[in-house]
Order: sequence, then structure tokens, then C-alpha cells
Amino acid sequence: MGVSNIVMKPEVEKFVTGRLSFERSKDSDIDNDNDDDNDAEGDVEVDGDGDGDEDTTTRRKKPIKYIQNRTRRHVTFAKRRHGIMKKAYELSVLTGANILLLIESHNTGLVYTFTTPRLERVVAGQEGKDLVRRCLAD
Repeated sequence: MGVSNIVMKPEVEKFVTGRLSFERSKDSDIDNDNDDDNDAEGDVEVDGDGDGDEDTTTRRKKPIKYIQNRTRRHVTFAKRRHGIMKKAYELSVLTGANILLLIESHNTGLVYTFTTPRLERVVAGQEGKDLVRRCLAD
């Protein structure tokens, strides 16, 4: 009995319907900057509590708050979007779950989607695009 590996290659399709632009993606671009966005990675500090145990490092989480700088906000959005799509893909592979993920960017008006093959027709057809538009209009 053979084992088959499912490999999903990055695919992007942009289309415009009404006032919304859509981008359908199985995977998205990664912005590989020098991590100067405000993502989930915390600062590493040397333990300074005075107990002599200076080799211990601790992670300090950055507070989750709105990013004022537009460039940093866009970079963070792109990285986090990629991360959540990767997690959705991994969840579908590991558990066989059918997943449909919609992400709307308020800055660009684009809607990014991740779908497993069984649900792809939901967002690929005109009826699905209309449904997404109605849901986002509320």
C-alpha cells in the first residue's frame, strides 16, 4: 500500500467584483525583512533579578495594540496572514478538516481566501463571491 503526499503549491488569483477586489491564495508571499514589524515575537532579555543566575533568558511579550505606522502595519498584516494560512493548511493536512478562511484587508479592500479543495468551489464561483460580498457588507 503506497503513501501519497499532498503538496499544495502557492496559487494566487486576483479578481474584482463590484467594489471589492479579491485575491485567492493557497499560500502567500512572505515578507522577509529584519523583523521590524510588531509581530508575535517577543524581546529576549537577560535575567536581571540579581540572584546571580544571569544565563537565564526570558521572553517578554509585546502588547497587542493597533500599529500606527502604516508600513509596519502592512508588513505585520502580510506576515500574520501568511502564518494563519499556513496554520489552516497544516490543520487540514493533519486532521483532514475542510477549511475555508477569509481575510479582508481594510487598507486595500482585498479579500484573501484559503480553501481546501472540497470548499474551493464556494469562493471560486460567482455565487460564492456574491455571498462573501454580502457577508462583508454587514
